[in-house]
Amino acid sequence: MRLEPGEHLANVVAVAVIYKKLMVKLGIEGPVPYELQEDETYMNARYAFDAWRDITLGTCGKSGPEHQCDANHEHVRLGSGVEAFLRIERGGLEDKRGSYLRSVMVVPLHPLLPALPIVVHCTCLSFDHKWIHRSWDRLVGFCRATLHDSLGPQPQGHGSDGASPLFLAMKQRMRIPAGSGRFSLDAPGLLLTGLLVQWDGKVHVAQLDMQDPRHDLSKLYAVLDSAIRDFTLGEFHAAHYDWLETARLANKDNDSHGAIQK
Repeated sequence: MRLEPGEHLANVVAVAVIYKKLMVKLGIEGPVPYELQEDETYMNARYAFDAWRDITLGTCGKSGPEHQCDANHEHVRLGSGVEAFLRIERGGLEDKRGSYLRSVMVVPLHPLLPALPIVVHCTCLSFDHKWIHRSWDRLVGFCRATLHDSLGPQPQGHGSDGASPLFLAMKQRMRIPAGSGRFSLDAPGLLLTGLLVQWDGKVHVAQLDMQDPRHDLSKLYAVLDSAIRDFTLGEFHAAHYDWLETARLANKDNDSHGAIQK
């Protein structure tokens, strides 16, 4: 399957066909809960030509102080002639190179169904939480138009790592007010809120957004492993010295597994 670079309905249409055929083959009845998960990875920032599509790749918008990434920037066939040459030249001189690759995956919460990509495009990470909200709204619209007769019309939520724009977008959609800290919520503990939405006369769960467990765990570990940072979980506070005291007590009580020291 060839993905069109950017956020395009055609990509989700192709993925919907795969899921529908696979669910029939495996005898899986829909709907199946699924998430849209995304991340960015570093790549060499290169201006390139895609001969199969007759488009340029590697840029994410016009350079400048007000630059913000455009997932669908300049993905129009070049054609031939002087104008095509000038477009290539302008892109090389005026466009912003993307040094990261953003990918968005449909991730069914079913052990027999694979995760499949619906978005791939370069980015320089110049986007904010408002950009993320617009992207999510667009992609949910694509899902409702194409996945309604296989996985279902509504993603249960969005997943990501701890990138600030994504984290802020998730916090804004939670039914819990933000706390005083940059990454805090005014909640007594680990709470997750969602939203019930109606589509085609049925109620679906939405906005159960989540960061991946590895990054969640690293937030706990990295803070407690630093002598200059504090950690807050609801109304409780912890620091590196609490960890050291726990290890001291474990040694005093002849702890045998050694997990705290490691």
